[in-house]
Amino acid sequence: MHENYPNGERPGPLILIAEDDPLRLQSLGNILKRGTYAFITAMNGRRTVEKLTERNPDVLLISGELDGTEDPDVRHRITSLCETQGTAMLVVKRTVPAGDFLHRYSGEAIDIISEPVDPSDLLRRLSLHLSVRTLRRELAESREQLDLETESRLNLIRENAALRKEVNRKEETIRKMRVTDPLTGLYNYRYIMDHLSRKIAESRRYDAPLSIVILCIDHFKGINAHHGIEMGDDILVSAAGVIKELLRDSDIISRYSGDEFLILLPHTDVEGAYRTAERIRCSIESLSWDDPLNLVTISGGVTALSGQSDVDPQEKSGHLLYRLIMYADSLLFKAKTGGGNRIEKE
Repeated sequence: MHENYPNGERPGPLILIAEDDPLRLQSLGNILKRGTYAFITAMNGRRTVEKLTERNPDVLLISGELDGTEDPDVRHRITSLCETQGTAMLVVKRTVPAGDFLHRYSGEAIDIISEPVDPSDLLRRLSLHLSVRTLRRELAESREQLDLETESRLNLIRENAALRKEVNRKEETIRKMRVTDPLTGLYNYRYIMDHLSRKIAESRRYDAPLSIVILCIDHFKGINAHHGIEMGDDILVSAAGVIKELLRDSDIISRYSGDEFLILLPHTDVEGAYRTAERIRCSIESLSWDDPLNLVTISGGVTALSGQSDVDPQEKSGHLLYRLIMYADSLLFKAKTGGGNRIEKE
């Protein structure tokens, strides 16, 4: 068992890191040390259950692919213990296929962080979750006091209301963080996958077209290597702004991965989606950049569901979702290997 207590003492908050990869475990531990958080570790699902039971940590920081959590009973015990003890659960997502990952960990109480983990974002989330846990304890104590001290009931009711308001405010911030990319302000992977499942179901039910577009900044790794990460971040933010301006209110855009955007276009066939993707490509190509970066381009893949007639009614939604994304991604790969700065459609 590994335990780390800053300054040789255990402070109030205790974090449990559940990770079976030593390098990732060390990286997460270094981030927590920067925030002066005490932490303990577990390297499989069984040990995670034991540590949750024995130590009652404030936050569980768990790998989405932790060894042993493929067993549904282990996952159920982990989530049940977290809910019972009020332990916040932050799941670090690696590269698990969408359907499998969402099936493994889902629920309103679970926060999801994608790799590579942004240290500042992780520490901010921990601070908010710990603050909510502390406020909940104070709220519980206040409620007990209300029952015992009738003379000061009015003042305690006011205090209770103020605490509830603060809890709601911070929980709303956490809810927004769960579905928002911190850099671009767009929806994140978790949000888009949830809504893609719903939109596919609507397409099947109402026999309406639904298009999926995956866009990727061309040569993005080279831009980061030669012009710096700050320039790369500026490009992502600018591209996100361009894409958002060219979409309808009913369309949904997310930052799907580091340099990729995934767009859902309800009630849009593949030709309409292709025209939209082409407008985005031309607009990004026309952006002006300071020397020595003169040109930024984007490539994309477009696929669509035509409605009920386009799918096997026996095909499960999760499999169809994964198949559509893989097909759009293969078209994106075709566009990039064909020279980039182009859109490929089915």
